Amino acid sequence: MNSIIMDIAIMLYLFFIVLAFIGSYYYGSYMISKSGYFLLHSIIAVIMSLALGIFALISWIMFSWGTNEHLLFGGLSLGAGFVVVGVLLLVSILCVKRKDLLSIKQVE
Repeated sequence: MNSIIMDIAIMLYLFFIVLAFIGSYYYGSYMISKSGYFLLHSIIAVIMSLALGIFALISWIMFSWGTNEHLLFGGLSLGAGFVVVGVLLLVSILCVKRKDLLSIKQVE
């Protein structure tokens, strides 16, 4: 396969994982501030991030299965690392902003 196509595929793969993190963060912060349920919406945001990350990993497996085993395993380890870092970052950011998100609900 052409190396330019592979570079574009890797960029789209990582972009989708980052987009899953951003979408999960916005969901979690919006719903926590509107409903006041921190734990429930934090768990849902983490599950959303994990599900979209696993979807990206499966898509990567389907894309790179026949091309090169180094590309397959390298992409899987890179994507799994991004998903794990994204979930940890999501949980830590939501925990740090917990008081701010819950105070928005109490003011309204």
